[in-house]
Order: sequence, then C-alpha cells, then structure tokens
Amino acid sequence: MNLSLVDPFVLAQDYPESLSAHLRSGHATCLRFNRTGDFLASGRVDGTVVIFDIETNGVARKLRGHTRQMQSLRHAI
Repeated sequence: MNLSLVDPFVLAQDYPESLSAHLRSGHATCLRFNRTGDFLASGRVDGTVVIFDIETNGVARKLRGHTRQMQSLRHAI
C-alpha cells in the first residue's frame, strides 16, 4: 500500500485492544469504533445500530430505522 495515500490521523488512532466484558444487544453484523475509541457502533441483523459506551460498558443509544440488516458502519463525526 502506498503510505502517502493513507490518512496520517488513521495511523495514530488509539483503539482499545480488547474488551473485558460482553456487550450484549443482539447479533452484530458489523462493528466500528469512533475516532477516539470511546464508543463502539454495532450494526445488527434487524437493522438497528447500537452505540456502546466503552467506559461504562453500557448502551449509549439505539438507532432504529433501517429495514434490513446492516452491512457496514462509518462514524461521521
């Protein structure tokens, strides 16, 4: 891969290496950390996106509206 094309901020991100607890909220089809690693988005089979707060190991928000399962996720902020 051509490193000059890679976003330098992506290389410097600090994500958690592991989770010590289970985050339960249905069957996930895709997962994505936000840029700071504080939240984990989980796309589910039923079309719901669940945002987990890594610090509290709790659900921060559930986003409903999709009618089919999630295929991918991306944080806009």
